[in-house]
Amino acid sequence: MKKLIASLLLALSCVSSYADSWTGPDKKLHLGAGLVISGLVTMHTGDREKGFYAGVIAGVAKELIDATGAGEVSAKDFAVTVLGAAIGSYTGGLIVARTQGTTTIAYATKF
Repeated sequence: MKKLIASLLLALSCVSSYADSWTGPDKKLHLGAGLVISGLVTMHTGDREKGFYAGVIAGVAKELIDATGAGEVSAKDFAVTVLGAAIGSYTGGLIVARTQGTTTIAYATKF
């Protein structure tokens, strides 16, 4: 999977002629989308890997939509979405754990 993500980033950077900034206003949206999608899938399935893949697929889908002319193709946008997917799948796995058929939801009473 690491090779696939690296290949996608390389392909997107070759295709992208858009002068995108790492600090663009859309980066928060890409990070948030990857985080929420992967976090929810991880919590639903109990599988961090599935959650991560869901976030990556969402990033690929968004860039494919942009490639049709609906937006600007950006490797940086994809990279930030993948980062959000990594954080979301990890965090989702901390919140919900499934062991031997029992679902446990973690919470804190004091911060």
